[in-house]
Amino acid sequence: MEIYEGVTISPGIAIGKIWYHQTPEQLGYPHAISDVKQELVRYQSAKEQAAAQLTKAYERAAADGDQQQAILYRRQISLLESAGFSRAIESLVSTEKVNVSYALVTTRDELAATFSALSDAVVADQISDMRAVTERLTYILDGLSRERYTLEEPVIIAAAKMSPSEVMELDKNKVLGFLTQGGSSLSHTSILVKAANVPSLIHVPVRAQWEGRMCIVDGHTGKMYLDPDALLLEEYEERQEQERKERAYLQSLKYAEDVTADGHRVQLYANIADLEDMDSALESGAGGDRSFAQRISVSGQG
Repeated sequence: MEIYEGVTISPGIAIGKIWYHQTPEQLGYPHAISDVKQELVRYQSAKEQAAAQLTKAYERAAADGDQQQAILYRRQISLLESAGFSRAIESLVSTEKVNVSYALVTTRDELAATFSALSDAVVADQISDMRAVTERLTYILDGLSRERYTLEEPVIIAAAKMSPSEVMELDKNKVLGFLTQGGSSLSHTSILVKAANVPSLIHVPVRAQWEGRMCIVDGHTGKMYLDPDALLLEEYEERQEQERKERAYLQSLKYAEDVTADGHRVQLYANIADLEDMDSALESGAGGDRSFAQRISVSGQG
């Protein structure tokens, strides 16, 4: 058994096999081209396919009422359609006579390196969008399948890092937890992971060799146990079952009246950092009536 420590993003206990997420190494490999015009036609075709995929994803998210994901897809569509982004790619292909995939990855890395030092949330979102759009285009250009996001069974996701779009493309019903080597508790990816309500740790030294191995993620202590022994596994299964019972009990109180034991009615407020916490508050039955949206206290807002 191996024990690793990380930083908790979401609490809870997850038990299951590890599914290692890895971006294929062939993405963005350079090679010289002889027909610049044909390469630019390939790029235009890939842009159209990517736009269709993102538009479909946007419409699905909007129909499901998932405003957060809808906004993210809308931003990526805007980036894909921006003239400045395309000019940079097309210029590199034309002047250096290199393949589009390489031009995409090179432009992405140069822009990310230029702006990553800026501690601005908007810039951070733009860099994240650029990474996601670049990966999508490169997959289309290189004829690679995105079926790697299809999970056949419930698993714990392990990755060096994950973009928001990669998290969104996973089947959340089959995600037991997350382990990532990099990341920040304030990143957009971490926000999406928190919304998934599964145990998650960052700053864990994940390895590709962990694929398929059993592990326990303890989001309360920030520890991960790889190949746990039978005794520890039994202990955590009991703790996990106890947590399920506690959650079920709390859910049973979701619509109970906000009244004390001696009959005094009270007002319950949700103290949230931003509107992205709204779904969790509503899911927990905060306020208990339709006036909730008018009564919540949003910290950091006037």
